[in-house]
Order: sequence, then structure tokens, then C-alpha cells
Amino acid sequence: MEITNELINSTYAEYKVLLDNTASKYKNMVSPDEIENCKLHAVYKTLLNFNENKKAKFSTFLCNNMRWEIFSVIRKDVGYYKKHKNQRVERSYEYDFDTRDIFLDIEKDETRQIVFDRLIGNMSYHDIGKKHNVCKETARKNFLMFLEDFKQKSV
Repeated sequence: MEITNELINSTYAEYKVLLDNTASKYKNMVSPDEIENCKLHAVYKTLLNFNENKKAKFSTFLCNNMRWEIFSVIRKDVGYYKKHKNQRVERSYEYDFDTRDIFLDIEKDETRQIVFDRLIGNMSYHDIGKKHNVCKETARKNFLMFLEDFKQKSV
């Protein structure tokens, strides 16, 4: 079967809602341009590799390809950031407050450490819980209480 641009575009249009729903889960991790590229590439790969004898639906195969395309983009980004993590990143925005003030306003030392690990250390609640010998739900609640306090003070 020859795969033409017309076939790719018609398949893309037919399954656009399904592709959008699959991509919406990753919209905070991947840029919109990359998501569109992943959609088109997933449609192309699905048309190229779909086999009816494997008893899989075309839509399922398409969604799986879409997910794997997005995962490959995320892996490439993570690899890039790991490789360049020691280089200074220039920020295009300025803070109107000192970030140290945020941490100094937190009364509990445990909450201060949890907030620091979550925001600066980019740790998951599970990892924070292990580090501080609390369950992940406690770490999450402490962090959310901090956010509520911060919202009220900043208003």
C-alpha cells in the first residue's frame, strides 16, 4: 500500500479527536508544535506498520504510536537537559520578590524542606516522603497548605 499525503491527511482528520485526547495528557511536557509533529508521525507510522492479523484495532495502534512518539520527544529533552545541566540558563523574566523570602516565611522546618525539595529539587511526593520519613500524602498536604498560604499572602 502506498502512503500518500492525501491518505495521511484524511486519516489525521478522521482520528483528530482521538489524537487530541491522547496528546492532551502530555500538553504540559511537550510544546504544541512537537505534539503536532508527533501526531503526523504517529499517523504515518500507523499506516505503514498496521497489521490486521494481529487483532488490534487501528485506533488503539494509532494511540499507542502517538504515545511512543511523545515519549521519544520527552526522552530526547531529558537527555538534553541532563547533558547541559551544569550550564547557566538565562531567564527571560524577572521576579518581583526575593525567592528566599518565600522559604523564610514558612514556620515549620519540615514544610520548608518539603517545599524546597518539590520546587527546587523537582522531587516527586513519593521521593519526598521517603526522604523525610512521612507518607507521600503528608508531603502533598504540607505542600498544598504552603501553596494556599502563599496565595493568600500574595493577594
